Amino acid sequence: MTVTPLIEIENLRVLFHGDGGRTTHAVDRVDLSVANGATLGLVGESGCGKSVTSLAIMGLLSKHSAEVTGSIRFEGSDLLDVPDETLRDLRGNRLA
Repeated sequence: MTVTPLIEIENLRVLFHGDGGRTTHAVDRVDLSVANGATLGLVGESGCGKSVTSLAIMGLLSKHSAEVTGSIRFEGSDLLDVPDETLRDLRGNRLA
């Protein structure tokens, strides 16, 4: 039996654009899925992108400073494409 993931992330990338055209690649090509009822822990060295990955998944990075690409599907919807109000409702009621 195939289990449909509760959340599925494919090719997640996060870039920060700084002054003078400098770009920082904070997260590069992350793929992961989490089944309903499962727990996921992100483990890594300081500065490796754990917090930025989590913030990107939750939609909490500023759209003015961060460029988030890829796919973050939660219950069939790509969170990168949903309106801000819908994302706020999901965060408060379902994602956290």
